[in-house]
Amino acid sequence: MEFLGARLKSKVENFSVKNKKVLVVGLGFRTGLAAANFLVSAGARVTVSDVKPADELADVIARLDGGVRVMAGNQDPSLLDEGSDLVVLSPGVPATIPLVAEARHRRIPVIAEIELAYRFLKGKIIAITGTDGKSTTTSLTAHILGEMGHHSMAGGNIGIPLVSLVETARDNSISVVELSSFQLETVDTFRPDVAALLNVSPDHMDRYSGMEDYFAAKCRIAMNQKENDYFIYNKDDAMVRSSLAGIASCPLGFSLVDPGADAFIDGSALLLREGGKAKPVLDTANMRIVGVHNAMNTMAAVLMARSILRMMNEPVDMEALRSACYSFRGLEHRMEVLGEARGRIFINDSKATTVGAVTMALKSLP
Repeated sequence: MEFLGARLKSKVENFSVKNKKVLVVGLGFRTGLAAANFLVSAGARVTVSDVKPADELADVIARLDGGVRVMAGNQDPSLLDEGSDLVVLSPGVPATIPLVAEARHRRIPVIAEIELAYRFLKGKIIAITGTDGKSTTTSLTAHILGEMGHHSMAGGNIGIPLVSLVETARDNSISVVELSSFQLETVDTFRPDVAALLNVSPDHMDRYSGMEDYFAAKCRIAMNQKENDYFIYNKDDAMVRSSLAGIASCPLGFSLVDPGADAFIDGSALLLREGGKAKPVLDTANMRIVGVHNAMNTMAAVLMARSILRMMNEPVDMEALRSACYSFRGLEHRMEVLGEARGRIFINDSKATTVGAVTMALKSLP
């Protein structure tokens, strides 16, 4: 990676990683690797720790930039004894492990890779979380904005670490970021211009003490938003609605059943509320992605695209937006029609890993 130190400017006052000792906890195959290489390019002195032994990490270690020190098979708190100015946590690593607890005890800042990237990322940010539909909604939102002529980039939990976007982001870029609850646990100053909470249902209960703990992690997506930011939310989800009590930004709701929502469905028509009046935007029957759940995803994406363009004082070309929605092909393994044989249609929905996702997929079938 190109040396970025000379041209990096942090959004957070007095924050710099140049010449700082940074410990990246969790190498993984994407996020930890990207964070470590980004930090090297920013002038940091980087150590990476992972519980896996070196032989299991050989391929990833080979992709680290020069100068990164690797402590494989070791996440002992004693790693901090050599001095650390910052700890960057990969999303798969629980914030409760002894190493992280000791870092906090020593008052060493502990942040997520998402937080690290945010502090240097130029342009606007749309952030999306929820139990189901995150990847489709992230991809659709980025597709809409790209088709409308804007420099949009998708990243985060969708498979492209956010720090990987810092090098190419411009002042007029729009980063559309998928966020898991894991990634949100250790954000600090992260403030998306537009945030979305799509839905909440039981998931990752092996990591959280219960639904309230899981939901609290999701709600961190909007904790730093201000009144001129936007919060897009699912009006049909009671738990999501309850999040509004702690939201300072402008809420815009979408619904399958409430014609008073900012976006809603009437038959197969998707309507947006504008100045108190509801106007049809598109016919979901003409979209390539099908099902009630994708109608929800589309409403969220349309609201987010409109909101971010208004923040940028850019015109919202509804014809271009409609065309972009119709051209979106969807993602692999998500209600993906593979073909037909002997009168049977075969659908790959292997990404439906929660009860809620499977239920919504079944409801979409005729």
